[in-house]
Amino acid sequence: MNIRMALFLSAFLPEVASSCGNNTEQAYAGAGLKIFPEVVTEAIDEKEVARKIREGEGYYIQLVCDSGEVLKLTKYIGKEKFFEIEYLYEDKVLIGKRTTKSNGEVFEYFAE
Repeated sequence: MNIRMALFLSAFLPEVASSCGNNTEQAYAGAGLKIFPEVVTEAIDEKEVARKIREGEGYYIQLVCDSGEVLKLTKYIGKEKFFEIEYLYEDKVLIGKRTTKSNGEVFEYFAE
């Protein structure tokens, strides 16, 4: 993601703390949510994110560690967070996820 996109998104997104030294965020128009791990589709730029915020439409922000691990996937509707998925790793192996809904409900899933 370019610096302009990072600055633009930082105005709308909370600061993210992770154990990853370097991470990047990318915005997407869609995501496959019925599989684990979820898969994002259609990368979008800052202009499209701004339009979606203005129009109150949904979009996704994926946070990825430079080493390749997906750390979070967050869905927004306009400026409001709809849900956030935090991916859980053990020894760099994806073992599950923790989903937090906008109402504060938390669900955990662990791969078999």
